[in-house]
Amino acid sequence: FESLWTVGEPILIECSPDRAFKMDWSPTAFRQSHGQLDVDVYDSQTFAEREYTLDGFLKNFGQYENRSKEESWQANTEVWRVKEQFAAHSADFVSALPLPMYLCPRGPLHLLEHYPSWMEPPDVYNPIMQFAKASNERSGTRGAARLVWAGCDTVDMMTYAAPAPNGDPGSAIWDIFRGEDSEKARLF
Repeated sequence: FESLWTVGEPILIECSPDRAFKMDWSPTAFRQSHGQLDVDVYDSQTFAEREYTLDGFLKNFGQYENRSKEESWQANTEVWRVKEQFAAHSADFVSALPLPMYLCPRGPLHLLEHYPSWMEPPDVYNPIMQFAKASNERSGTRGAARLVWAGCDTVDMMTYAAPAPNGDPGSAIWDIFRGEDSEKARLF
């Protein structure tokens, strides 16, 4: 890990059984436990925005029939909500992080654990949660989430994917770029 990390190479870890999730991350579980929460939803194709309850947004999650092929909606939760309103899932997420010595908030090699208290810590991102519906794969579409730039190393974990319309296991396509590709990516 260290040899790749020090040169800024993206790292992909698949199915780490010793760091598995313990909670149910399915849309049904979130509808039952947090369905009443309001979420901001946007369409990555048109930038249209709507407000939904989490229950309203997730009720047809994974259902492909009668869905517009033009839309690709994603719900985002505010950072403060993840720790406060999704506390159990937030803790489960942290417990499943790979490389816990580096990535867990109290990990002995986590940067912020060793930052001098008299200095302003770097602006790092706190956990956010996104629920994205499948986007169509036609030419010219922009996927379920737009390209974003993060000023620090990030960890993304897919916690749930609905089965594909043909019954195959669900999946996602993530385009991950190296730090040295930043200038080219900004032109995109």
